[in-house]
Amino acid sequence: MLKAAKEKLKQVGTISRFRLIMYVGIALLCILLVAGIIGQRTFYDSYTVVNVIENNDNTLGNYQVTGDNLIKYSRNGASYSDKNGNPLWNQAFEMQEPRVDVRGDYIAIGDIGSSQIRLFNQSGQVSEIHTESFIENLKVANQGVVAAVLSDGEINYINLYDKDGTELVSIKASPEKTGYPIDIALSDDGKNLAVSYLYIQEGGVTTKIVFYNFGTTGQEQADNIIGTFEYDQLFPKVEFVNSSEVAAYGESEFIIFSVKETPEITAEVPLAAEIESIFSNSKYIGFVFKNEENNDEASKTGKYKLQVYATSGKLRLEKYFDFDYQTIIGSEQEIILYNDYQCVMYHYNGKEKFNYTFENKIRNILPLEAQNRFILVDETSIQKIKLN
Repeated sequence: MLKAAKEKLKQVGTISRFRLIMYVGIALLCILLVAGIIGQRTFYDSYTVVNVIENNDNTLGNYQVTGDNLIKYSRNGASYSDKNGNPLWNQAFEMQEPRVDVRGDYIAIGDIGSSQIRLFNQSGQVSEIHTESFIENLKVANQGVVAAVLSDGEINYINLYDKDGTELVSIKASPEKTGYPIDIALSDDGKNLAVSYLYIQEGGVTTKIVFYNFGTTGQEQADNIIGTFEYDQLFPKVEFVNSSEVAAYGESEFIIFSVKETPEITAEVPLAAEIESIFSNSKYIGFVFKNEENNDEASKTGKYKLQVYATSGKLRLEKYFDFDYQTIIGSEQEIILYNDYQCVMYHYNGKEKFNYTFENKIRNILPLEAQNRFILVDETSIQKIKLN
């Protein structure tokens, strides 16, 4: 009798603990939901300077961020600073048209029209790759694999290199057989490659989007090709928006492919107008169009129409605006637009987040991983700022 009572009390205690954990979990979820809703409505009209990043030269350069660290590159070299603005390394080189691609810890800088690629990480230069033909495009993967589109004038090659510069793969692309490679996309792990080929046949122009796999899946396939899709329109841009999804942007639609094993189309979304700008991140794909529907309806007035889609292809936001921007960026947290002096930001629910006119001419506004923190590059300084 006493043993049975103890067992009953033990069961009650277990149920009570389970209910307590469940209630705490629900309460935390509610707090997070409320915080998210409030965050999506917050408006900022000023900022504070967290710190100033030292800039030892006055040469014009290009800037990118990886995490909260800053990369500066130009024809004369590249430098890398940590989140507090402390310089970590500085590498001199000579390039006529440097182009950078950043993924994970790796930074690839190639000289377009030449044969030089330099690979860096947080510690400095990892390798220097000299290609046999001229570079037209390049991408880098998380572990340092570099993909490059090369041209000798008549024939194109798509080569993959290991982080030490060793050539891993070489794909020959000819106008008669494959077409001209317009763009390439490389997966995070460097095993999957998507190529948009422009193909001319019997006077007509088509696009072939070809998927290659250099892992186990592609070993059993001819030329490592695991999928080919053909369209009667131009697809000038392809990209991995996350580790397993590729977006292809065409003249009249965009397509999402899932590339977990073999490529499959998961969404085809028609586009009603010519694209002005595109941005993307792991959750969203955004487009700006000239507003062809401008009329007297309050909800449809503005020079531009912004549409934001989830990577599933579902429309999440449609917004009209008048701001004459020069640059648009879609971070994970906000949409950033800016011109020479003014910056406007929107939450992904369409609410305005930030609107500010700066005194000095803006060169770059770059979002950092930390919420509401950005790198502001103007004519006089490089600053890490926080919205107020």
